[in-house]
This record gives sequence, structure tokens and C-alpha cells, in this order.
Amino acid sequence: MHLVKVNLIFCTCVGFSSVVDWWVQNSTYTYNFVGVLVFIVGVVGVWYGWKTYRANDTAQKVQNRALLDQNEALLFQNAVQIYRRYIELAVEYPQFAEPNDHPPPTTPIEMGRYEWFVGLLLRACEEILQFVESANEDRQKEWRTIVRTQLEYHGRYFATDEWFRRNAEAIYSPAVMAIIRPIVIAWELAQAKI
Repeated sequence: MHLVKVNLIFCTCVGFSSVVDWWVQNSTYTYNFVGVLVFIVGVVGVWYGWKTYRANDTAQKVQNRALLDQNEALLFQNAVQIYRRYIELAVEYPQFAEPNDHPPPTTPIEMGRYEWFVGLLLRACEEILQFVESANEDRQKEWRTIVRTQLEYHGRYFATDEWFRRNAEAIYSPAVMAIIRPIVIAWELAQAKI
């Protein structure tokens, strides 16, 4: 039985040896075959890498868009919540919401309340304008009109209050100030005609 096993091992080695001998004698074919095989493996590797990259890139874009949508929704929710609070106060204090239709505040306490009311309006406007940057064109126009009309009610304050004139540029966003500047100019021109 041992003799049969040794013979099988020898034949296998001799058989393998003859394949190796053929491989070495035909080395040109061997090198060509190995070269083609390496090329095919390389092409498959590059293709698979590109496919994986594209899949990851697409997934990343989808994830980024979802985060942007979520961020946009949060911005809008925050802007609407602050604006809603402003509207509630406008109903409660119409003399502050439409100061041109009412006598100006006469006491320091009333003036302080009015200034805080305007401060809340300006904060709501900043939130809205921040949201509007990522909104579609129709929504941008709608919200900018709302912001402008609400700020126009307070043209006298923006034009005459010393604290506001000194500090507004440093405190409020360029987007809000870009809307306030023409309101101040219009108010000053209207006062010059009187």
C-alpha cells in the first residue's frame, strides 16, 4: 500500500514537473499570459473602484441634500415661529406695530417696549432673510415683500433714533440693513418735503 502512495506522489510530481518544464520552455507565452492576466485584473479593479466611488459619491450627495433639506426646514420653522411671535405682539400692541397711526411713545418705559418690539421684528426679519437665501425665487420675493412692508412702518425710528443709527450696521445683518437703508432715505425725503 505504501508503494502505491509513493508512486502516486512521484507521478504527481513528475506530472507537475512536466507542466513547469513546459512553462519555462515557453516563457514568452508565459509572460504574455501573465501580462494579459494582470491587465485584466487591473481593468476589473479600476472598474470596480470607479463603480464603488460613484456609488459612494451618489450616496453622499443624497445624504448632503437630505441634511440641507432638514436644515432648510429648521430655518423656516424658526423664522416662522419668531415672526408668529412678532405678529402676536403686533395684535397686542398695535401702537408699536403701526407707529405712524399712533402718537410716539412718550415715557421711557413705553419707548423701551417699542425698541424691544422693533428688536424682535428685526430678529424675525433676519431669520426670514436667512431662510429666503435657500428658497425658490417666488418664495424669496414673497418674504422680502413681507419683510420690507413690516420694516417700512418703523422708518421714523430707523431714521431718528441715535442708538439705532450708531449701532445698527454692526448688529444687524447686511441683508436687513440693505432693506432698511432705502426706508430711511424715503422717510428723510418725505420729511424734507413737509
